[in-house]
Amino acid sequence: TAMVIDSVSLPAADLIITKSSEPLLPLPGQILTYTVIVRNNGPNNVAGAVISDILPAVLINPDWSCSAIGTNCPAASGTGDLSQSVNLPANSQLVYAITAGIPGNFAGELVNTATVTVPLGIVDPDLTNNVASDRITLYPVVGFSDTEYSAGEAGGPVPITVTLNTASTVPVTVTYVVTDGTATVEDYQSDIDQLIFPPGTTSQTLTVTIFDDNLVEDNETVNIELSGAINARGTPTQAVLTIIDDDTVNLSIDKFGTPQTVLPGQRLTYTVVVKNNGNGIATEGRVVDLLPDEVSLIADSIAIEPDNAGNPGAFPPLASNLTISGGAQITVTFAVTVSSPLTSGLVLTNTAIVTSQQTPAPKIATATNTVIAPPALEIVKLGPANAAVGDAVQFTFNVKNNGYARLRDVEVT
Repeated sequence: TAMVIDSVSLPAADLIITKSSEPLLPLPGQILTYTVIVRNNGPNNVAGAVISDILPAVLINPDWSCSAIGTNCPAASGTGDLSQSVNLPANSQLVYAITAGIPGNFAGELVNTATVTVPLGIVDPDLTNNVASDRITLYPVVGFSDTEYSAGEAGGPVPITVTLNTASTVPVTVTYVVTDGTATVEDYQSDIDQLIFPPGTTSQTLTVTIFDDNLVEDNETVNIELSGAINARGTPTQAVLTIIDDDTVNLSIDKFGTPQTVLPGQRLTYTVVVKNNGNGIATEGRVVDLLPDEVSLIADSIAIEPDNAGNPGAFPPLASNLTISGGAQITVTFAVTVSSPLTSGLVLTNTAIVTSQQTPAPKIATATNTVIAPPALEIVKLGPANAAVGDAVQFTFNVKNNGYARLRDVEVT
């Protein structure tokens, strides 16, 4: 018995599928777009090829749209996974754009595979290009818990929190640098170091040390930058720490003269006490004294205690370039001579004024002292030692004021 076998040649078509994604380095929380291109390189037409793309389950709200060259899309758009039976004439192609959201707390790999399968009755000479995969590694995002921090100057070390948006399965390392903003190294401790997040952790703290300089000044800023993240993304990123100046200068002034009651021609000593009731340093302090007309300054009598607090002046500036720390005080003394003669009961009024760079509004103190000038009259009567009866006799009275006060309406009887 003879058997005859006919060889049947099936039509061939080389179907090709490619897959890509963007952005190239997506971040958690972003929208991811896959592009799937299916092409028939021929030589024969294909009817009923199946395109399949099962998306990673973690993606949020996936949807897709279709565009065609040399053929028609079975559907212009859809949601969820892609699964379509398509007709692909030779040299035609379909392009699918698939978009989906990446969860904000996702870290790890997204692996997505798309396939195209020829129907029965068609031979695909190269099956290696019927499968296309896209693999994306999403690292956790490292960053500051806030972009702006603030602290009082006397608040001590300031904690700055750095976070991962989700825990990692491997250690995460990031470098931080603390540098000048408007602040300088006199205001804070510059630093460069690393933070390490062990697997499973999402928060680490760095510390910025600030210095309390007791100077009254504007608020100042320090820049903090993260860079060089390993096994994480999101750097470089920057935060700003504002150092809030909490130093104040509050000057008060007091003045008195001793002795309280003075005689004309007597020495009178004035004492001026300036106190800084704040916690900041008063600089460029200046005390001006307005002497009454009835006194005159005794040369070289001005003294400042402590003696390094400033420079003695010449009237009306009594002292200048004063520096007074918070809670401290300085004392300025000087002496005058009371004029003579003066009317008893005259009140000597002396005013002192203090200012500083931080407190330009003047603070004023006044001292009053009373002049006491008791009368001291001397009278001498002069006349002839002898006189005859009937002679005219002339007497002379000499009246002298030996006191310090001017006397008026003096009567001699």
